[in-house]
Formats: sequence, structure tokens, C-alpha cells
Amino acid sequence: MQARLSLTRFPSTLFALVFALAAALILGGVAGYTLMPTKVTPGPAHVVLLQGGPYPTDAPCVWVNHQKEC
Repeated sequence: MQARLSLTRFPSTLFALVFALAAALILGGVAGYTLMPTKVTPGPAHVVLLQGGPYPTDAPCVWVNHQKEC
């Protein structure tokens, strides 16, 4: 009996295909996150002025000579 050495080549095409697919997914995710639009409000912002405290019986406070007067 004689021994024979048999070599099986690694499927480099399959490895290259898997690597290319993973790189495309990662680059696509990074590009999508980078180019994602900012959060856009549907219209101009409005300021709501609240006077008084949390209870309707509270008197509103005003500023007089750089001091808060309630």
C-alpha cells in the first residue's frame, strides 16, 4: 500500500463573494446612517407662554428690578 497526499483547495471564490457581500452591507449601512436626513418638524416652531404656576390659584410672578416678585 502506498499513501497518497490529497490537497483540497480552499474555495477562494466563495470566500471573496462572502467578503464582498459583507463589505457592501456594512458600507451601505454606514452610508445610509451618514446620509440620513435630520428630524424635520412639519412647520415653524411656536413658543407657548405659560403664566402662573401649576395650579390656577397661583399668582403669576414678574421680574421687577432684576428680582422675581410673586
